[in-house]
Amino acid sequence: MSNLRISKSRRNFLQASVAGAAGLAIAGPFVKKAKGATFDCTVINLSTTQINQEIDNLRVAYIQDAPAGTVTSTSMVRSSTSPTPNSFAAFNNTTTGIRYDAVYTNMDKLACALSNKTNVTDAWNTIFKIPSSKTWPTAKVAIKVNAFAGFHPCVPIVAKIVQVLVDKGVQPSNIIIFDGQVNPNGFYGTADFMGAGKPLPSGIVFQNGLSDTVKFPDGTSWGASPALNGADIVVNIAVNKGHDRYDQFSGVTMCLKNHFATIAFGHADSNAAEGIVKMCKANACSHLIGNIPANYPAKQQLCIVDSTWLGNAGDWSGGTSAGNNANAIVMGTFAGAVDYVATNYIRKPKLSGGINTAIVDKFLTQFGYPASANTTVMTKTTGPGAGLVDASAVTVLQKNEIGYNLAKNGYVRFSITGNGIKFNGTNIYLGKNESIKFAEIYDMIGRKVKTLYPVSKNLITWDAKTENGSIAKNGNYILKIYTDKIVSSQSFILAR
Repeated sequence: MSNLRISKSRRNFLQASVAGAAGLAIAGPFVKKAKGATFDCTVINLSTTQINQEIDNLRVAYIQDAPAGTVTSTSMVRSSTSPTPNSFAAFNNTTTGIRYDAVYTNMDKLACALSNKTNVTDAWNTIFKIPSSKTWPTAKVAIKVNAFAGFHPCVPIVAKIVQVLVDKGVQPSNIIIFDGQVNPNGFYGTADFMGAGKPLPSGIVFQNGLSDTVKFPDGTSWGASPALNGADIVVNIAVNKGHDRYDQFSGVTMCLKNHFATIAFGHADSNAAEGIVKMCKANACSHLIGNIPANYPAKQQLCIVDSTWLGNAGDWSGGTSAGNNANAIVMGTFAGAVDYVATNYIRKPKLSGGINTAIVDKFLTQFGYPASANTTVMTKTTGPGAGLVDASAVTVLQKNEIGYNLAKNGYVRFSITGNGIKFNGTNIYLGKNESIKFAEIYDMIGRKVKTLYPVSKNLITWDAKTENGSIAKNGNYILKIYTDKIVSSQSFILAR
């Protein structure tokens, strides 16, 4: 029997082990192992094409839970003087490092702010979608990280995304964490990828390299990561750090530049104007974004800039000087908008030097947006649509999913997804091709409360009433699922 506390989000469960040990894999089921493949692609006009039909491309959410360079007793960052990014993100650094629970809570707030939802489950369901031909247990996910020279996204940010996807039913073996230089034995091994001492789901894949090729209609061909081949969802998680190419990449390395190791557009183009052009071309590539609007959902569905730490101007690896904590995370669906906000709203006030503002201003216009879009994405809003949303001000319902569903729908959903039953964010898997015959709810001393039968092929509901029609009391219950036998017993808390 597993225990599900609906009233409390699951905490970090990520911990890396040495490559080859349980929980880590170097190659996965949808990673090209042989000689790379070539894919024809086009450039998507992202100024006229919505990445997510429910979220405006120019909508960006941010959260900054303490003023830059300061800390509070509950902020994501414990100290304003963390000596290095690696020690800053290490799970066992309880003196100057990250508070994992604070990051997890803030990620849920960001999801609600971005999707304009108040319920965490609704929010993540709005952000992450799969093709109608897929089920969550068969979906493939590629998570791009920034793994250069020991500077990487704040570990719990990556961990939270993995948790959300696994809770939706994605199999860990179908998740790739990738970059051009990921090395599970070193960079993402041992302490760098550990969360509160709890292990990664078995089978997570780490992958690097650019063995595939994308070919554009103009005849140019660039290297591409095999992680994109077969992926249904791409998550782009970058770091708010510096870069020495002020002439081409604006002096910052965020989501747009993060895809240098996804689709290689080159560090050393001789023409200073080529960097921003190629960077934006790579980020609008149909092999990365997907062939939208014909085939929704888009492939790259979420872009995040970890701004808990700010890398120094011109320093690829983030530097080691103290006081670069900004205590912030920025999230959106469109890399250009996310980077524009992360540069102008988070980075500039803290590290004003080393930013080529003329190129930053092209983060949107190079994609075809008018210059006014730069103002639009920086204009604060509390409603839906384009603009900048402060996630700290968003009301979030995440502690009581059962109470929320009872209030909203009058019943609790036990919905079947593919070969599994999805119960309020936790998956109870059936055997292949099995179907539910009925379910039973028991109290904690073994008395049967209610027998439930499917109301359709893929839905069982409970109205929180007992067999005789009286209202069930708040408290702990057990759900038993039956096919030809009991498949699972799941404890949960009913609270209104």
